[in-house]
Order: sequence, then C-alpha cells, then structure tokens
Amino acid sequence: MAKLCINLPPFSPDYSGVASSLFDLKCLSILHDASGCTGNYTSYDEPRWYGSQSPVMCSGLREIDAVLGDDEKLVRNTINAANELKVELISIIGSPVPMVIGTDSKGIAREIESICGIPTLGFDTTGTKYYDFGMSLALIELAKKFMRKQDRVDNPSVNLLGANVLDLTCENELRDIENIVKDCGVHIVATLPLGLSFETLKKAPSAWANIVLSKSGLKLAKYMKDKFNQPYFVGLPIGEGGKFNFISKLDQIIFNNDFEKIERFDESSNTLIISEQVKANAIRDCLNFKNCKVATLFGIEEEISEKGDKDLSCELEIINEINLAQYDLVVADPLILNLIESDDKKLIKIPHYAVSSKLFKNEKINLIGKNGDVFFKK
Repeated sequence: MAKLCINLPPFSPDYSGVASSLFDLKCLSILHDASGCTGNYTSYDEPRWYGSQSPVMCSGLREIDAVLGDDEKLVRNTINAANELKVELISIIGSPVPMVIGTDSKGIAREIESICGIPTLGFDTTGTKYYDFGMSLALIELAKKFMRKQDRVDNPSVNLLGANVLDLTCENELRDIENIVKDCGVHIVATLPLGLSFETLKKAPSAWANIVLSKSGLKLAKYMKDKFNQPYFVGLPIGEGGKFNFISKLDQIIFNNDFEKIERFDESSNTLIISEQVKANAIRDCLNFKNCKVATLFGIEEEISEKGDKDLSCELEIINEINLAQYDLVVADPLILNLIESDDKKLIKIPHYAVSSKLFKNEKINLIGKNGDVFFKK
C-alpha cells in the first residue's frame, strides 16, 4: 500500500513515455491493453494528441485473449493496420495485464517484423514505472535499431537528448535552448525525441557531443558515449546564471575551454524544489540559494545529485518532506503544493504535465535564459 495516493493523481507511466517518444515518427504504436491505458495516454499524458495524425491504437485485449494467450490476433491486426496506414515503424507497448500474464512483447515484435518486413520494436512496459523510464527505454531501442557509427561532421555540433513535451511543456523553451546553442557557433544534428525523424535519428552519431536536457535522455547519452565515443553534459539554461553555466559546459565539451561555474552563495532561504531532476537542478542554480534541496518523484540519478537531494517515492513521503519546518520556500507543481498544511511557507507554482496533466495547461512557463530570472523575481 506504500504507493497508494489519496490526494494526488497517478503520474504519467512508462507506457506513456514510450508512446510519447515515438509520437513524431511515422510509427504505429499499439498499446496492448483493454483500452484504459490507451485512453489514459491519449487523454491525459499526451498534450499533442488532439488534432494530430499520429497512429496510436489499442489492441482491444479481452479476458478470453488473456486466458488463451491468443497473440496471433494481435499480430494479424497489427500487420493489417500497418499496411493500411503505410507506416515506417511499429511498436508493441505493454501494460499491466500483459505484465501479469507474461506477454513477450519483444517476441511478438520480432514475429511481426519477420512477416511484414516493417521495423518493429517491443516494449515490456508494465504501468508500474514512470514516463521517464519509458522514454529512456524507447530512445535506447531506437538507437540500437537505427544508429550506426559515422564519421564526425566537420562543424562543431551536438544532439539534444531528452527533449520531451512532459518536461518542456512550454513550446518556446526548446526553441530558446536551440538558439542558445546556435549562438555559440554549434550546429544541432538531432533533437530526441521531440520533433524526431528517421533522417536525424540516423545522423545523430555524427555529432561531436550530446546535451542531456532531462533525466529521460541520460541513459541514451551513456549508450552513445560507449558506442560512438560522444561526450555529454547534463543541464538546462534556466536564468542568466544557469545560461552562463550551460554555455561554459558547452564551451568545455566542444572547444575544450575551462569550465567556469557560478557558485551559490545566498543563504537567505531554505528551499525545496520538487520537479524532474535536471530541471530542478537548473532551477536551483537560477535561484542561487546555498541551502537548497532537490527532490524528485520519479527516481534519482546519483550522477547529477548533490548532498541532501532526495527521491520521494510515495505520497506520504512527499507530504512529510514538504511540511518540514526547515523549508521556508517550496517550488513544485500546484497539486504538490496543495499538500502543504501551514500558511507560513512561500510557494512557487511550476506545473509539471507528468504530475497534473492538463489541469494547468494554460499556465505554461518559459524558464529558459532571462525568462527564468523574470519569473522568479515576481
């Protein structure tokens, strides 16, 4: 019962992360479920769904199919749909019921590809992990399937990894990040997964380095470092101070310049930031408070953590942490802030789509560069 939520909605799960990562490709995504998980993804976890032409379908899993293990029906229907829609990629995405009955999504994917010849990926997602895990899984599988070692392009260049609509909810954020990179004289080869195409996916190994914009891109960065010898750094240019640190890291990794970081010195506030880990770290740099802790809801990466950072794995841990008397400022999604019991804390609301879905869709906030400083000074 540790994962029971009384006040908070369920956060975006792993199968939604997979589907979201494949959204911009000409990919037929089959969510293998009875329709509830498909509806959850399209209605609550995918802000681009309505009005799009991305083919996301439900397998229509029924009790008799689960009991008899009738995978041939799924194979047949998937191939028929793929041929009719003329897609270039197929994905079979698991959900809780396939997990319980032991469905081999990867095996089904191999069978489909052997019959129809269309590249097919299988994901044994369960709905028990979060969106960032699913995104990471999808990006790694895409890399294994389509990326091959290439000669490095002549001009300084990078890939942007982990750019996604659940963490970068304001459309202008990615545009501003790209402009900062380009202003440094660095070309962007590929952005994954947002705006991804097969052409840019295949070119990604030719870039000089990778920039990880969210935790969902970190495993891919490690894979590409091992496979293609591409170095990487992690960060977001939030606020002018964060932008300075971001550009310093970029200069170091591309041009071998010394890395200069603005050190935090302001001791006027004890702050807690609850968000996606990379974004929370960038907000911490922007605020410049020395006594500032980051807490994540989706697991924590030690590589990008500081002393005192925490993983809040359930609602009870969230409630206990945000109500500690030591914090006089809390930065989090509005639904998280609603759990604070006292009135003596300062609150900064930053909606996170993976937490509150479209409840605050009209409150999109661009924190990149000077926008971050303007927002936090209000």
